[in-house]
Formats: sequence, structure tokens, C-alpha cells
Amino acid sequence: ILEGELVPATGLAVNVTASNVEVSGLQIQDPDGDGILVTGNGLTGFDINRNMISGADFNNGGVGEGIFLDGNASGSVTDNTIFGGNQDGLRVDGNFNGTIAGNMVNGNAGIGFNIEGEFQSGTMSGNSAIGNGGDGYFFNSIAGGLIDSNFAGNNGDDGFDLNNMFNGGVFSNNISNNNAGQGYNNTAGGGTAINNTGTGNAGGNTFP
Repeated sequence: ILEGELVPATGLAVNVTASNVEVSGLQIQDPDGDGILVTGNGLTGFDINRNMISGADFNNGGVGEGIFLDGNASGSVTDNTIFGGNQDGLRVDGNFNGTIAGNMVNGNAGIGFNIEGEFQSGTMSGNSAIGNGGDGYFFNSIAGGLIDSNFAGNNGDDGFDLNNMFNGGVFSNNISNNNAGQGYNNTAGGGTAINNTGTGNAGGNTFP
């Protein structure tokens, strides 16, 4: 187990600042900041896979994310498990062109998957967000790419919040069940939505 306290100079466990870096197979428990931070605009080719991150910033009550992509980026985040953190499970603060797939993000205090930048291209598929305090998935803007076969369940707000900015790409085969808000929060946009389903959501189940 990699303890975040082993890196007191930064307060986080792993900081990626260059392209073509792989972070794989780590167990990161209770880091005093982000579990894995990828920082710098224009990074490409990074591969964050098969890591288990628990309790990000839990000890000190801070605002660390499980995995934080801080800047415009193109890489892959796959098959990670993130749970029990004080903020979002996975947060992307820049424009993203890459792959986010097969990740389990459960029981974090904030949003499960928070795409604060623009999802421009690439694929987001096969992820699950369960029991997070905010939305299961939040997209500030979607311009293209494929968002397919993701699951949101029992989250504290919407299952999928598309912020009325679904302007391109394909949003398909997603499932949203038993969330405290809407299954799918979106009222406008020019993208293609196919075969999205929901049950038991407090604010409604169908994709608008």
C-alpha cells in the first residue's frame, strides 16, 4: 500500500508531469491530497490503469480528488477503482481527448466523474458511479466522441448531468437507476442519444 503521507512535500501520492507515463497497479490509501494528479496542458500518451485509490484527503478534510487531470490532455484512464474520497472520484479540468473506461467510482463525497472541461473526442465507456454524494457523471460540455454503456446508481444528485451542452458525439446505451435527481439532466443539444435507460430516479428516468 502506498501511503500519501510518504510524499509530505506535495501532499499527494503520485504526480505525473510528462507525456507517455504509465501509472499501474498501485494501492493508494488516504493520501493527503489527490491520489493521482496529472498536471500540465498538452500531455499525451499517459496511461493510468488498474490502481485502487481510497480515502483521498479523508484524513485532513481537504478537497483532493481520487484522480485529477489538471489541464488539456489526451491519454487513458482505465480499470481503476476509486472510493471513499472527500471530493470527486475522477475530475478533468481541461479539454479531454482520450479514453476513460472500465473505472469503478463509488462512495465519494462529490461527483463520481466530473468533466469540467470539454469532452472533445475519444471514448468514455463501461464505467460505473455508485453512491457518490453529487452527480454520478457531470459533463460541462460534450463536443464529440462516444459515451457508451456507463452506469450510474444511487448517487446524491443526477445520474448523468449534461449541463444542456450536449453539442456533438454519441451518447448511447447508458443506464441510470435510483439517483436522487434526474436520470439524465439535459434539455438541449445537437448530439445523438440512443438507447439510454433509467428506473427509479427521483427527477425522472428518460433522456429528454
